[in-house]
Amino acid sequence: MLSVDDQADQLVREVLPVIPVADQSFVKGCLEEGDPDMAIDDCMQFSLINGIRLSDGVLDSVEETVLHAGYDRTLQDRTLGWIAKHRERNHAAA
Repeated sequence: MLSVDDQADQLVREVLPVIPVADQSFVKGCLEEGDPDMAIDDCMQFSLINGIRLSDGVLDSVEETVLHAGYDRTLQDRTLGWIAKHRERNHAAA
């Protein structure tokens, strides 16, 4: 299981280059403010909105971090919702 910081780093490396510059600024702002939890949530949201497919392995890893690595409880349900929407889209595309 990745720590929240490590998960944010990994997800940002995968998502940041493929989302629009305007969305990138939100993610970068979270990281600059020291809020990796919100950076994870933003990556999940912006990747979904912009049609970027995240593999089940990535979704599993993010979900594990959200549930077991001290992730911000106030964001937990919201982030799990993005994960669920990604999974629904992946399933529909299969």
